[in-house]
Amino acid sequence: KKRRRLMYFDFAVIGLLRSAAILAEGRTAQMNAVELAQISTEWTGLTQTNAVRNQAIIITPGSNASDAFKDAVTATSAQISELQKKMDGMQLTDADRAQIKKIGELRKSVIELRDKARKVKAEGNEEEALKMMTAQYLPTMDSYQSAQREFVKMQKERVAQAQAETEVRRQANTFGILVGLAVISSPLEVLPNTIPSYTSVPAPM
Repeated sequence: KKRRRLMYFDFAVIGLLRSAAILAEGRTAQMNAVELAQISTEWTGLTQTNAVRNQAIIITPGSNASDAFKDAVTATSAQISELQKKMDGMQLTDADRAQIKKIGELRKSVIELRDKARKVKAEGNEEEALKMMTAQYLPTMDSYQSAQREFVKMQKERVAQAQAETEVRRQANTFGILVGLAVISSPLEVLPNTIPSYTSVPAPM
């Protein structure tokens, strides 16, 4: 009876430790995806803000809009760069990295087209600057923002996936504990052949 109680205790402890590890891993995965989504959403908001400013700079005759928004555009671009660096340093999947690379490349193109259009306008060719904005800058900006929205969508899907996987693992662990306790409840003479011995706590599944 003492041996049986010890076995019950061992299985309970192992099961609880495994369950705690499963839940911790699930929470970590969910929190990481939520934070990535938040950063990307903030990035998208800043991008939209700068897009409006840059359009105003190109559309508005003269240099008043440029003088008013130039410093703000530069500051916001610096904020975006910091968010991008922060995201690069987080736990990312291969799909995340591929999407972030795509976003980064589109951002580079947007900046190049923005600077080119502003330069053309500053040189006095406002009509050509407007054509560049319509034909090149705006379509590239749309692709850039679309890629950002896709990344946010990926992270929201990952949160749901992590929740589902955690629940499946938790249920499997609970079932394993119940099976183990059922075996322990069998006659003592069959225990040596049916109960595995644990020298350490099994790693989380």
